[in-house]
Amino acid sequence: MAIRYALLLAAMMTAACGPPSHLATADDVPQMAPSERREVLASSLAELSSNPRADDVRAELDRSKTWLAQAERLTAEDEEPERVTLLLDAVEAHLGAIKAHYARARAEESYATLRERVEENP
Repeated sequence: MAIRYALLLAAMMTAACGPPSHLATADDVPQMAPSERREVLASSLAELSSNPRADDVRAELDRSKTWLAQAERLTAEDEEPERVTLLLDAVEAHLGAIKAHYARARAEESYATLRERVEENP
């Protein structure tokens, strides 16, 4: 019971804290060229696709892959730069959601393990 309260207190304290003021904002980060950004996102997509939980989010991974291919084609043809940016933004958001899914699954597994230990040794 005490562990449960400690975890709840830690979660509440973490949630109450705002983002550190020393972190860079989007305005502070220089913009990458679309081709560079696409390469970075493709690398992240490959890493996320190799995760053991990738089957849980296969549709999102495939959709991101399709959007990256469209962005690559448009970049190569030097057409519709606004659409390229929109596609890359969508991929970035999708990858963030996939990372969040993986993190939540890990947290749920950790919580289940912790709960089992507490129930075994009250």
